[in-house]
Amino acid sequence: MSLVSEWTKRLVFALLGATVTTFIVALVEAHATWSALLGSHPPGYLALVLADLGVLAPLAVVVGLLVGGVALFFEPDRAHAPQEYLARLRAEPVLTRSRTAALVPLGVVAAFAWCVATAHLARAALAEGAPIHSGIDIAASSMAVLVGLGVLVLAVLPTARRLIARGAARRPKLTDPVATGGAACALVAMALIYGAARGDTGGGGGTLQIFGVLKRGELDLRPVVNLAAVAMGAYLFPIALAARASAVRLLVALVATIAPLAVTMREAQAMNDDPRMARAIEHGAPLGKVALAVLRRATDRDKDGASPYFGGGDCDDHDPRRSPYAIEIPGNGIDEDCSGADLPLPVEWPLITRPPGANSPALDPEMNLILVTIDTLRTDVGFMGYD
Repeated sequence: MSLVSEWTKRLVFALLGATVTTFIVALVEAHATWSALLGSHPPGYLALVLADLGVLAPLAVVVGLLVGGVALFFEPDRAHAPQEYLARLRAEPVLTRSRTAALVPLGVVAAFAWCVATAHLARAALAEGAPIHSGIDIAASSMAVLVGLGVLVLAVLPTARRLIARGAARRPKLTDPVATGGAACALVAMALIYGAARGDTGGGGGTLQIFGVLKRGELDLRPVVNLAAVAMGAYLFPIALAARASAVRLLVALVATIAPLAVTMREAQAMNDDPRMARAIEHGAPLGKVALAVLRRATDRDKDGASPYFGGGDCDDHDPRRSPYAIEIPGNGIDEDCSGADLPLPVEWPLITRPPGANSPALDPEMNLILVTIDTLRTDVGFMGYD
């Protein structure tokens, strides 16, 4: 089989993997959205799944092509399973394997220590100076910490290698880089979970408690996790399916990849007809709301910040002066803010005057009182000079 045919199969199955994983992500996000909207007359669960799948389908195509292209660049002959790389590490000579078995856990722990140190440095810098100066300080100090940790790892590496060599006589697993690296990753994961659980949203309380900031709503990591799942599907499907794919399977995979794009085209108009769908995605779908914003920006032809599709609300995508964000001019016969009608001119009311002899001036009934209130200034944030 030609190399071009092999590349085509791998790209198609990468797209299939991204599409299948995207469908699973849409099921999860729609369930979370539907559960959060219970009691407020939410759309149907199936409708939410289709809406989320519709906005995520183009993203799946992009991720599938990117992951498939990167895999072809690094593995042009065939797709290699992760187990092959692990087996290659374990098949190295004993001396090389023991060095790798010492270097991998040291690198994992050093990377975690760098994250902790950088987080504390950033918290201290942001609490004292202006943002631009704090950013420069954080960048310089984090690079210094990274260099210092790298030097420390290289200095400790010979000692760690000797200790592993001594212990390998009783525990041969100590020379397995996969085992030592897995143990280090498990230790780091437990430390991260402990710090996030014990710390507060301001990052106070101790060294590891800095990870308590991960509980803040604005640091929602679900979009990153969902996107990583889609990329993982695009990576694993060619490994599992491309080697024994027939022409029929390839055609089925291609159709399954294209089909969700038809849902995208349907939802582009359906969200205009039922704005509840777009609002539900915006408020409850972690990755879906990001994809929805990207689709609206991509379909905004007059660049006025609003799209005529996906519930964007633009009533004239050829005129940047007409959009939901435009200022309505009353009485000119033009619906600038896309509300559905032109705002009529206000009715002129006669001035109300006091009875003769009163000292008060005439009052205009159109006068209003605007009250601006501030709920709280959050002194516990620790930013821009707050202690």
